[in-house]
Formats: sequence, C-alpha cells, structure tokens
Amino acid sequence: MSLILVLGGTGTFGSLAVGDLLMRSTHDVGSASRRGISSDRWPAGSEGRLTSHKVDITDRQALLALVSDLRPTVILHAAGPYFRIGSAPIQVAIETQTPYIDLCPRSFGYLKLEQKFGRQAIDAGIPVFVGASTVGGITGLLTRRATARMNSLRRVETVLSVHNFGWGGGLVSDYLRTASIPTPHGKPGSQTKLFEFPDGTVHRVALGDTLEHIPADGLCRDTIHWFGLNATLPNLSMRLGERLANFGFPIWHFAGPGGWLAGRVGGYYTDGILVHDAHGELNCEPGVLRTTVVRGFGNVRNPAVLAAVTARELADGRNLGCGFVHPASWMEPERIVDELSIRANVVATTWLPLRGD
Repeated sequence: MSLILVLGGTGTFGSLAVGDLLMRSTHDVGSASRRGISSDRWPAGSEGRLTSHKVDITDRQALLALVSDLRPTVILHAAGPYFRIGSAPIQVAIETQTPYIDLCPRSFGYLKLEQKFGRQAIDAGIPVFVGASTVGGITGLLTRRATARMNSLRRVETVLSVHNFGWGGGLVSDYLRTASIPTPHGKPGSQTKLFEFPDGTVHRVALGDTLEHIPADGLCRDTIHWFGLNATLPNLSMRLGERLANFGFPIWHFAGPGGWLAGRVGGYYTDGILVHDAHGELNCEPGVLRTTVVRGFGNVRNPAVLAAVTARELADGRNLGCGFVHPASWMEPERIVDELSIRANVVATTWLPLRGD
C-alpha cells in the first residue's frame, strides 16, 4: 500500500489534508510534526492506516532519514510558516525522487523555488506542485472553467471572505510577513474596497497576492485577488499583526493563541465565501461569469482540498508531469466543482450582463 507523508500533519491545514486522504483515498498516511499526534487528538477509525512521526522538518538530515526510512509515494508539505522552514522539504523530495506538493500560495515564492530547484526536479524525474491551495490552485481551475464557457475573457477578479482568524499560525505568518511585497497590481494590503457578497453582506477587502501571476495554460494574465474578514476585531488584529510582522516581531509564535482569541470575540462560525468573477463576453454579450463557493460555517477546509486530491492522484500512479507543474494545470476544470461539492460546498455559477450607464 502506498504511503502519503504529510509534513505538518497536526497543523490546521495538515490535519485537514490527513483527514481528507483517510476519508477519500485507500492509501496509508503518515503525519510528521515536531510533537507528533497527541493521544487525545488521534482521529477515530484511523488505526492501521495512520502513523505519527516526530521530526523537525527544518532539519534536512533528520527529514531525509525519515523519508528514506518510510519511502513515501508522495510528500505533501502543509507546515508553516514557509519562510521559517526553508527549502529542506523540497530538497529532500528531490534527493529521494519523491513527488512533492505544498500549499504555499505566494507567487514570488513559486518563482524563487522554481529558479533554484526547477532543473533539479526535472533531473530527478518528479513533479513539484507549489501552491496547491485555494488562491492560484482552485481559483485557477475556476478561471480555466470560465475560459471554456465564455467567448472571450479579459480579466479575473476573485474575493475570498476570510471568515475568521482561527487559521494556523504558520499560514497567517506567511501572509503577514510578505504583505509588503508588490504584485502586478500593487502592494498587498495597500488597497482596500467595500465588496457586497452574494449573501447580501458588505465587507471591506484588501488586495492580495496570487500564484496565477505565474503563466499556466488556460489562466488569465490579468488576475487580481481580494481578501477580507467578516468581523471588525479580526480585521483590526490582522492589520496590527501585519505591522508587527513587518517590523520583525515574531508574530508566528502568537498567531495560534491570537487567532483563538479573535475568533472567540469576533466569531469563528460564519459562512466562508469565495467569489470568482470572470469579465468578458458570453454569446457576444459583455458581462461577468460569477462563480461562488459557499460552505456553511466557513470554507477554511478548502485550501487543503487541491493538495489532497493531487496527492491521491499521484499515489494512485497517475503521471502528472515532471519538474514544476502549476497546481491548476493538470485537473479538468469541471472536476473541481465536484470535489468541492462532495465536501459540503455549494457551488453556483451565474451570468451577470454588463449594465449600461
């Protein structure tokens, strides 16, 4: 039986990836983290398929020893913060010729890794998927889906309602630490606007980064992403955290407790909404093809979906390419709707004709 090794398997997104793989694949799963799975957190019914491993994944030699011992079919890196962990996971994947997936959504991170390890991945004969997450991955698939349906596509704008501040400390820290690095549309967080979500609520959203700036077949080059928080306190906490992180304060040590506190006061349990607007023409009529993804009590589970599906396909023996592969390039676009729907999401697509002035 094939083994999928999940690095950071006890974290927010790592544990979701582990759960998804246990539920929707037949493969064994290894969870690797500093402390391993505690006895009171062991998933019910996972005995015989799930193993727990203690390792510091920033230590390349220790991680290499673990991978050499386990010989996994796929390495799925879901630990954070990425900037603090460094490149040990991808180095070990290349050295052991093990297909590699991670959830890091930052476009500049993709470029740096590809420049450094792209040739090595090709020589090792393995696929490397960087950023198999919501932004760039799932949104990129929705862009390919819109391209197939529309006569022409000029630009794409997506809005993600970051419904709570209870995310993993690593993910929050990666976002905060890179909030000042410019994208083709400006500096993340430097532009904000009010956005009316399909449920009738209005929230302020901020400019974000995207892996879709990396060219891939079927993706729109002019793509902009906005992120927002539904509650005032988490929004203020995020802004304060951004300032502290940019001054060098190690906020990743406190993002977990801070997220819990903000969630308790501001509200964890709100609906998460992803809005994907494809601007162009349909049947020679200008307008917007809007796709919404809504999951009751938040869509925080979605970032782990594409990584888990990709890992499952690789473990099943499917050839998904060699070298660096854009995470939105290999799957049929319509399939992502099915994958999201079976995970309790409601996916709806609507054509909005352009209103005349």
